[in-house]
Amino acid sequence: MLILRIWKGLLRLRKLKELYLTLGVTKRRGRMDFLFFFFKQNWDTISEDLFRLCEDFYYFRANLEKINWANIALIPKVAAPASHSDYRPISLINSTLKILSKLLATRLSKALIGLVDPEQSAFLKGRCILDNIATAEELLFSIHKRRVSGHILKVDFSKAFDTVDWDFLFDLLTIRGFGDRWVGWIKSILFSSKASILVNGSPNGYVRYQRGLRQGDPLSPMLFVLVMDALCAMFIHALRSKVLIGVPLGNYGRKCNLHYADDLLILSLGGLEDLRVIKLMLYVFEGMTGLATNFSKTCLYASDRDTLPDPVAASTLSCARGILPVTYLGIPISGRRPRRQDWEEIITKINNRLPLWKGRYLSLGGRLTLVNSVLSAIPTYWMSLFKVPCWVIKKINRIRRDFLWSGTDIDHPKCRLVGWKTLCRPREFGGWGILDLHCFNQALLGKWWWKFMSDASWCGANVILFNYGMQRWNMFPRLSGRVSFFWKGVLSCLPALRGCVLQGVSSGMETLFWKYRWINGCAPMFLWPEEFSRTTAPNGTVREMLTVCGQAPFSANLDIQNTLSRIQGLDGSGGDRKWWRLTGNGTFSVKSFYSFLIDGGLRCPVARFFWRNSCPKKITLFNWLAWKDRVLSLENLEKRRCNRLPTATCVMCNAGLETVDHLFLQCSFARQVWDYFERLFHLSEAPRFMHLIWGSWRSSLRNDSRELGDLVVKAIVWNIWIARNDCNFNANCLTAHALTIKIDHMLLSWFTSVAEGSRAKLDAPADSIRRSLFQDGSRVEEIGGAMLSEGSGGAVPSEDTLAQSMG
Repeated sequence: MLILRIWKGLLRLRKLKELYLTLGVTKRRGRMDFLFFFFKQNWDTISEDLFRLCEDFYYFRANLEKINWANIALIPKVAAPASHSDYRPISLINSTLKILSKLLATRLSKALIGLVDPEQSAFLKGRCILDNIATAEELLFSIHKRRVSGHILKVDFSKAFDTVDWDFLFDLLTIRGFGDRWVGWIKSILFSSKASILVNGSPNGYVRYQRGLRQGDPLSPMLFVLVMDALCAMFIHALRSKVLIGVPLGNYGRKCNLHYADDLLILSLGGLEDLRVIKLMLYVFEGMTGLATNFSKTCLYASDRDTLPDPVAASTLSCARGILPVTYLGIPISGRRPRRQDWEEIITKINNRLPLWKGRYLSLGGRLTLVNSVLSAIPTYWMSLFKVPCWVIKKINRIRRDFLWSGTDIDHPKCRLVGWKTLCRPREFGGWGILDLHCFNQALLGKWWWKFMSDASWCGANVILFNYGMQRWNMFPRLSGRVSFFWKGVLSCLPALRGCVLQGVSSGMETLFWKYRWINGCAPMFLWPEEFSRTTAPNGTVREMLTVCGQAPFSANLDIQNTLSRIQGLDGSGGDRKWWRLTGNGTFSVKSFYSFLIDGGLRCPVARFFWRNSCPKKITLFNWLAWKDRVLSLENLEKRRCNRLPTATCVMCNAGLETVDHLFLQCSFARQVWDYFERLFHLSEAPRFMHLIWGSWRSSLRNDSRELGDLVVKAIVWNIWIARNDCNFNANCLTAHALTIKIDHMLLSWFTSVAEGSRAKLDAPADSIRRSLFQDGSRVEEIGGAMLSEGSGGAVPSEDTLAQSMG
């Protein structure tokens, strides 16, 4: 029995504050978020009262009847709920009581790893939902590889959280080593709990709980995991006593059950006898805990694809029958390669998002945000488990690309101004930072290898070691025979990953002498290639090499002899350490590996400052296009054979071919605008070519004027383009004098959005703009107070607004 000793002692005020600050969410304002935000803002005022409540709770002096209430909101489980069973009750618990639950949950979470079996992956730090899916996939592959028949049972529990028996819970806590004080705390919270169901948003009387755990209480997931661990213990005992056959794994024992909260998957090769034992165990578990199996939703599968299980087997359990693949935790698994229709579901899910968005009314910056945050994120769950086929990535890329340039207006596609590979480069390498799905897929799969090497206790470790005949984890596995689709994808990222892992030798038992990078970041097979070509043990460990120190090819190489002599005194008790060289703390991260894989070569020096300012994203993107000469000027339209105008002459000056450089820098209209701002802010004269704006011209500015220069350039380029379009398509031509008014007010609005650290540098330029507007009041009449178009990023102010800006 594990005796828990970490629950003693009273919380300090500082710890309470640290805990409480983790409860609220301030980015999305909901009712509960508002309450937590209020507490955070007034912490100095209410902290002593909250601490006194926690102290009274510790000594069982608190009267929880007044604060332990909740409003129950019914959340539909399906799109069209038809009965009460289609709703999930979520408890909106009093925020003050939530503090006490969070205190207990935070303490409990630290001990659950040692209490709960590895087969349970929910709500536990360091365990992941993907662990269960990968393990189930490998177990199914193991069954197929042996060419034997088995059963897969997907169990559904009826109203799992709501039916937990409290007496069993209290007995379980006592048996698992929780003291009387801890059990008393849990009892005081549960016995004093009451709730009211919200009908049309209003509470309708309160009822007391007699059983169950409230969904919405921070403590409930932890307690539920402990309850489900009792079932896991029953399966372990049955496997060890050979009452259940399960799936034999040779020297690694047997495995049968996988848990993720109340999602239970059972695999067995034991035939009808195993199914009878499983049904009996589920009934016994129901009698103890109150968690009843819903056999009408429980489904039995045969291990062979496209095959229904024996009707006798299904009647033994009184459950439905199904055909593989079985959808487990959102992923269809079968032990084989996913079907084409499985991948098509991802593409369909992405396509279904598009009609919900008014893509044709979004700016380019808005569409880029949706591409990065939504469309690129939908396939992440699958990419974390499998290597996605190229045809799937191509289809997803086509959807993302079309939405980026054309929005949801598929009938009127727009020109693709930049190649997709360029857009997928990181910004520091001259791209837009759109996620490269192939590299991201590799980075996500690389996370598995770090898990294999650093956590040997996860639920699928023994399954993979058994399937592929490995004795220990290393990055140079010997492969023979068939491999699963999951394992094939994980192996695909190994060549890139090996060069990023450094080895620190302690015992030498986990470090491959020739192949690991353990000598000043280098592998001995690259330091001494001739000796490596003659060795008879290319996969020998450092510890094993010490026994052949005097044998050939070692005896003839003094460098190897010196290296081995330095490690003769290694402590055999310690484990060798892995170090991820791409992060400062030596721990693997998907972000660092992705950056390594997507490395675009030479960095773009402009990117350091180009993307960092307060102007809207759509304007920054347009300036990027202008800088790269990708804007659809009349010259570029001529190259694409898309110019519908009779001439390619610049409409702003009627004096030259409309190139990007001419329109924004060389045109007489543009020069008047540039001259005004050069005089106003004492800037250097702007060059005649766009590629020099962000290069030599910006470098010529003083350090304290460069951020101002960035904003001025972006505002001028954007507004010249808007004026040019207005003149071309609406015959509404502004003078350069009028355009500077618009730019002045756009800059003033941007200055107020600059980060506080840089705002002081822009106070003087803002004053210069206000003085200029005040001294030249006639400029307002010139534009007549007309509103700018929505695409211009702002509006020309009225005289009243101008007077207010002049103070």
